[in-house]
Amino acid sequence: YFWTECLRWLGDYQRLLPRADLGNAEASYEEALECARRQRALTWELCAATSLAQLWAEQGQRKSAADLLAPLVSRFTEGFGTPALRDAWALLESLRCGATRPYTSLRSKI
Repeated sequence: YFWTECLRWLGDYQRLLPRADLGNAEASYEEALECARRQRALTWELCAATSLAQLWAEQGQRKSAADLLAPLVSRFTEGFGTPALRDAWALLESLRCGATRPYTSLRSKI
């Protein structure tokens, strides 16, 4: 299961480079998302989707970002206080309300 998170971290790293490599970051997030889906690891899938949605939101693809997150968030029946789900909900709400600056998780900066 940890490989999914490693791929997500790679995407985060690629975004933080002085010359951010957003194409490779997006590819890393998408690979993490597919890996989590193959493993049927819903929380890891949510983490990867949240990172990808954040990237898309920053690129102006807010609808695509919301469309990615909404069905995932709705699949959860518990764990609403976990950082991953709180971050996803907050980002989704900022996308839906049309906030000009998407939610930035402190957790993703650690």
